[in-house]
Parts: sequence; structure tokens; C-alpha cells
Amino acid sequence: MNTPVNKIPVLVIESGTDTTEFFRQNLGDLPVEPIFAITTTEACARLDERPDCAVILSDHQLQDSSGLDFLSRARAQFPEAVRVLMAPPCDGAVPDSFLQALASGTIFRLLSKPFSHEEFVCAIRGALDYHALLQENRRLTQKSIEYREEIAEQSRTLANRRSGRTTVQDTLSSACQNTVQLCWCMLERLNLPLYKHCQRVARLAAALAQEMGCDDLTIARAETAGSLHDLGLLGSNPAIHTLQRSPYEAGREADTDVLLHHPEVSTNYLQGLLDPDTLDTILNHHEYLDGSGYPRGLAQELISQTTAIVSLADYYDEYPLPNDQILPHILSLSGTLFSPDSVRALHRLLTERQFLHTQEKTLLIRELRPGMRLTASVYTTSGMLLVKSGQTLTPTLLDKLLQHEDQGSITQLIFVALQSITSPAA
Repeated sequence: MNTPVNKIPVLVIESGTDTTEFFRQNLGDLPVEPIFAITTTEACARLDERPDCAVILSDHQLQDSSGLDFLSRARAQFPEAVRVLMAPPCDGAVPDSFLQALASGTIFRLLSKPFSHEEFVCAIRGALDYHALLQENRRLTQKSIEYREEIAEQSRTLANRRSGRTTVQDTLSSACQNTVQLCWCMLERLNLPLYKHCQRVARLAAALAQEMGCDDLTIARAETAGSLHDLGLLGSNPAIHTLQRSPYEAGREADTDVLLHHPEVSTNYLQGLLDPDTLDTILNHHEYLDGSGYPRGLAQELISQTTAIVSLADYYDEYPLPNDQILPHILSLSGTLFSPDSVRALHRLLTERQFLHTQEKTLLIRELRPGMRLTASVYTTSGMLLVKSGQTLTPTLLDKLLQHEDQGSITQLIFVALQSITSPAA
């Protein structure tokens, strides 16, 4: 006996009544319940009846409004519905209003007419996947809030009880660890490149602390701080993540503000979950010996040993140079940005211990060059595969990626085999 499949409501607003059958047939391949409307008034009534609509698909011109204006209003009232705009044929450049709508998040996907069955199904499937991701993010956020409330309650119990202290502390420690693991899961689920960067920094920071002869507690703190130091960037524009060394080059004031304050945001997220020294390391991981760092401009002895270790590990992982050039560059910064002890430890790790930090590098699309080999597939925001993992970039493939980036359909960082990077990325 077949199990009934729950249909996902999808609202279609299209002025041409003769096209309803076209959408009904094309949506037949997907587990959706199509809901049709002709005017914005009718569409609003449908949304009031079905506020759980996962996707809103609108024509660019409706009988009583433009599709863009309607989707902008729908975004304010139904923010979790993924919005797709059907655009007229474009004989060249996409209109600025459409590009601005993509960049601002007013619409998730632009579907230019005429489109094939495959393009239509791919667009709707991508929108459904994105809606599912939003729902999962909401679930994880709620779970995090519940963990925080549980921890707060356990903390109050711990302060009030005079006996049974060990049992309560063990329970609190377990709850804290569960919440930290939830943070790792959120990073991996919602921003894989950022998660991989944090994991590489954690591994290198632990190795540096061990090489410097630090005790087990310091090593553990360096590793934990490295794994969570960029939690405050979760949900921000991935294109700005490689600008952490120079946040004022981000271009937009809002992006600069995100970069300058992400250490504080990371620390606020983790307040009450980690010990003060680990939180201090996360807060100060962009501080440098000469006082040129942020967010507080600390210098010299105000920067702890653990902070200096994580700061160096983060800089090493982020800087766009191959192995044979990054080490001389960092050696030149010893005593200026980084502590000489941590720089010497890094030199020993890489030259004497043959420490293999990573075999890949994350780059922006405009940092790519022909001859670089991808170590992860590249997809559009709607889920369309552009380049498979393992392919070596040719000028043709690079032009393809740049065109999609100009259209706003790629937002991810690109993973490239380190040995295929022969010169600094521009």
C-alpha cells in the first residue's frame, strides 16, 4: 500500500489564463500542491488561506501590479516563502531592477522566459530545497534557545544548591558541550566553507600550542576557540569572509560593520558555554602585537598566548598565498603582527615536522585562474550544477562562473587544490 505524500503548497500568479495548464503539467513532476491566482488581490487572499506556502512564483507583470512590487510586499508578510520571478526575455543585460532584487533578497531566483521544462523544474526544486533549509535553520535556532534556557536554569540551580554540587556541574558541562556541538552542526549545515575554515584553524592552533610546549588545557582552549572563532559570520555574505584581514576594503558599510564586529558576535553567542579564557581568545582573534587589529586594538602583553596562537592560525589559513610563499610572508611579520614564539613554532611545524595543514584553499570566484583544480562542485543558489569537483578550470569554465556570479546566482566560496595554485590570487 502506497504511503500518501504530503503536498507542499506553491502559489503561482500568472495573468495569462491559458498558461495555467502549462504550470500544472510542469509542476506535476514535483510533490507540490499548485495554487493559482491572476491578480495580486486574489493572490493575497490565497496566501491568507494558505500562509504555509513554500514558494511564490510570480509573472513580472500582473493585471494590477508589477510582479516585483508584489513579491516585495509578500516578503514582508510571508518572509519564509521563497520568491521566484518570471522575467521577460532578455536580449543582453538583465535589467538593474531585477539584479537589485536578487542582491537584496527580494527574490530568490530569476526565471527568464521562455524556459524549458527542465529549467522550470530545477528552479522550483531549488526553491523548495532552500525553503527546507530555512525551516531547518529555524528548528536549529529554536533548539539552541532551548539549550540556553536549560543551561540558565541549571546555572541557577547550581548557585542555590549547597549539596550535590558535582552532579549538577556534570549535567551543566554536558549541556554546554551539546550546545557547542549544535553550533558546529549549524556551521556545517548552513555554511560549509566557513565550517571547513574553522576546522582547519582549530587543527593548526592545537598543533601550534603542542609544538610550543603548552599544557593540555591551553591546547584544548586553542582548538575550541579555533573551531568557533567565526561563528559570528554565520548568515553574512560569504563573499566578504576573505576580507577579515582588511575589513575596510569590503566596499559596503554594512559588510565592513559585520567584519569588525563578528568577534564580539561570536563571543555573545557562546557566553556561558565556554570558559572566560576561551571566550577571550575568540573575541581577540583579530588582534595583533602592533595594535593594528580589531575589535579593541589590543597590543603586546594584552594579547594572551592562546589568542596569539589562534590569530596566527587564522591568518595562515585565510591568506591567499601558496605554501612556498606564505611562510616567508609570515616570518616577515614576526614581532610586528605575531608573537615570535608562535611564528617559530609554525616554521618548525611546516619545515621540520612536515605538518600538512590542508590540501585545499577557499577562494572567491574572481580570485580563480585557469589551471586551478576544484576540490568541491560549484552550484548556483537554485541548486544547478555548474562545475564538478575534480575539474581543472579552463578559460571557458572560468567565464561561465564569472557570468553566473554577475547575475547573482553564485554566492559560495570555491574550494581549489592547493598544489594547483601557482601564484597569489589577485
